[in-house]
Amino acid sequence: MYVVLRHTDAYKYNNIWVQINVSSQGDTLVNQKLDLSLASDATGWEGVGMNDIWEVRKLITVVPFKFKKKGEYKYNIAQIMRDNPLPNVMSAGIRVEKVKF
Repeated sequence: MYVVLRHTDAYKYNNIWVQINVSSQGDTLVNQKLDLSLASDATGWEGVGMNDIWEVRKLITVVPFKFKKKGEYKYNIAQIMRDNPLPNVMSAGIRVEKVKF
């Protein structure tokens, strides 16, 4: 599972703090706070850039994750930085990729 974030070159931080909430029917809500690095002083922005727009995918599961039961899972992702709204962030989402075991 990945967080996919799209931002402009004018984004003023080299990271972003996000909170991800996951819920499924009959289960409790699971919260996860993550500090995602977006750039470094030595190499600049991470990810793929086109003109002044950058897209980065950040892996948020250490090992392949298996859903415990069938059904609908709801994800909520929110930025938890000091600025609200957070300028120059265009979109954020969750990407789930199927892994062969």
